[in-house]
Amino acid sequence: MPKRRRVESDNGSEGAEELQVATSSTVTPAITRSSIWLSDGNIVLQAENTQFKVHQGYLARLSIIFSDVFSVPQPGSQPLVEGCVVLLLQDSAQDLSVALSEIYDRCYSPREQIHVETVLAMIRIGRKYEIQHLLKEGIARLRTEFPATLEDHDRVDDTVSWSGIIDNDDAGSDVLFRIANFCTSHSDMKELLPVLPLAYYWANCRNLTTILDGDPIGEDVQCTPTLLSPEAQKICLRGRQKLLDRFSSSFAWVDKIPRVSLSSGASHSHKCSSVVEPLTNILWKPEPQLYVMLEPWDRLQKQLDRVTLRKEMCGECYVAARKSHMQAREQLWNDLPGFFGLPSWDVLRVDA
Repeated sequence: MPKRRRVESDNGSEGAEELQVATSSTVTPAITRSSIWLSDGNIVLQAENTQFKVHQGYLARLSIIFSDVFSVPQPGSQPLVEGCVVLLLQDSAQDLSVALSEIYDRCYSPREQIHVETVLAMIRIGRKYEIQHLLKEGIARLRTEFPATLEDHDRVDDTVSWSGIIDNDDAGSDVLFRIANFCTSHSDMKELLPVLPLAYYWANCRNLTTILDGDPIGEDVQCTPTLLSPEAQKICLRGRQKLLDRFSSSFAWVDKIPRVSLSSGASHSHKCSSVVEPLTNILWKPEPQLYVMLEPWDRLQKQLDRVTLRKEMCGECYVAARKSHMQAREQLWNDLPGFFGLPSWDVLRVDA
């Protein structure tokens, strides 16, 4: 966590630049009153052109930053709103609304879906003003969707979508790319580093065009796709070749399916060799399907719906293929952070 920014007096300190009491020249005329307007509040916060009437003492209890600001004597000539001092914040109105809604109403249940920008706002405001429960809630949301152990990964139902964090536009890669960009730009926060290996891996599960240009948008859709930031894009592409190289070795068992059992001499030509071509088409064409590399065996079989491995392969080959895949995915998981220049999982988990 960063050291707290102490607000000194009105002498131009860093904290004073972030939090400023309104004067007659700083309050803009076109002001919107938010729904967070408490009748017994005694301080008005203003972000952009939106004001929020809240409780000074409660905020001071939650945040050392606000506590420091409130301890500074204020000039007696500043404009008041309903008898309250107006404190100007350099935050977006949306971020502040998210933070205050969670502080006062606890309106974001862990069991319910949450918008990606709400999660990121929790982290931004929680970190900036050192509101610990807000910060931890936002980080926990990300860590749930991007687990740091293979066991937790296997509990996620689908490696290319999220059940907990959503985007109103339902715009494919937008949620993933926003999270990858945010965590990349905040890589100084050790709590966010465990999110990055899977974020970069899942980004690479998209095709190269999507990584470079975002999801294609139809002509009738009035929105712009979310792009990976240059830094996130560079890291993803550096790891992509390593993933492609590993893909070939991870599924080498497909090429090793024998026509004749080495142990029994029984013919495999009808039961086993018939799956090689369809498996090759599914896994490698039109390009390697990187997303299957971390799939548990049972889930992998569902992905290969055109090939029923248990029915088409003899018991010996089936067991060998299953063992090979399980070993390959465990090795990939262990190596995944290093593919993107990150420390090992053990280090990431300890630091977080």
